[in-house]
Amino acid sequence: MLKKNKIIIKMKIQDKIKASFDKCVKIKFEGDSNDHPIIYLNILKNIIGDNKEKPSNILMNKMIEISEEYSPREKDEIFLSEIASEGLGMTVAVADLQDACQIGNWQEAKKVAARLQHVSENGLGLIEALIEMSLQDFDRMGIFSYHLQRANAFNQSNNNNWIYAVCLFNELKKKKLKQPHEAKNVKFSYNLLDGHRDIIKYSVCARLWQGDYVRALSFQRELSHWIHGFDKKKTKNVVNALSLDGLDNYRKKRGDFFINLAEGFIEDFEVLKFLEAFRFFAKQANEEEYYTLKKTFE
Repeated sequence: MLKKNKIIIKMKIQDKIKASFDKCVKIKFEGDSNDHPIIYLNILKNIIGDNKEKPSNILMNKMIEISEEYSPREKDEIFLSEIASEGLGMTVAVADLQDACQIGNWQEAKKVAARLQHVSENGLGLIEALIEMSLQDFDRMGIFSYHLQRANAFNQSNNNNWIYAVCLFNELKKKKLKQPHEAKNVKFSYNLLDGHRDIIKYSVCARLWQGDYVRALSFQRELSHWIHGFDKKKTKNVVNALSLDGLDNYRKKRGDFFINLAEGFIEDFEVLKFLEAFRFFAKQANEEEYYTLKKTFE
C-alpha cells in the first residue's frame, strides 16, 4: 500500500509540473527568448528531480506561480482546426516550412506548420524542424529552444504538441532568421570548462549535441558553427555561497545540494540558470573535467 501511495503522489507531482508547462507555453510573451518563463520552469523541474521522494514545495509552488503570471493565447486550436477544414490533400514538407520562415513569410509559415502538425504521427517532427532553424541563431534562441523541447518531452502527449510548436514559432519570428550554416570541423568536448566559456549556453549546447533527435546531424551542424565562432566570454560565478565540499558530496551521493541553493535564490532567474548548468556538468563531467570546473569557479 505504501509503495502504491508513493506512485500516486509521484504521478500527481508530474501532473502538476506538466500542467504548469502547458500553461506557460500558451502565454503571450513579449520579452527576449532566452528569458522566456518556460526556461525558468524546466530548470526548477530539473532541480526538483534531485529528490523525487520529497519534492521541494518551494520550487513546486514557484513553478505554479510563474505559469499563472501571464495572459494566455486563446486561438491555437482554432487555427489548427481552420487549416484542417481547408483540406490537407496538398503535399507538404519541412522544406516548405523552412523556405517560408527564411524569407520571413510568417503567415504562410504558420499555415505550413499547421499542415505538418496534422500529417505528423506525433507532431515532434515539426518541433525539431523549428528547433533546427532556431539554432541558426543559437545566442538568441538556444537556451529557450532546449528547455522548451525538454518541457514538451516531459510526460509528452501526442495530442498536446501544437501549443509547444506555436510557442517556439512565436519566438522564432521575433527577428529575421539567420541563414543556415555549414558544419565546422570541431570536436565536442567537456574540456571547454576552462573558465573561458559561457557555462549556461554550453550546457545547453552539450545536451542538444548529445541528444537522441531525428534531426541530430542538422542540430550538430548549427552547433558546430556556434562552437567554432564562440567569443570565449567567461561566465561569472554568480553564487558566492557555492560550497565546494557540498558540491563534492553531491557528485558522489546526489541529494539536496542544488535544491537548497535554488530555494535560497528562488527569485533570481540568472542564478538559477547558472545553478542548473553547473549541476549538469557536475553530474556529467569526468574527474579531470570536474576538477577544472571547480577551479574555474573557486
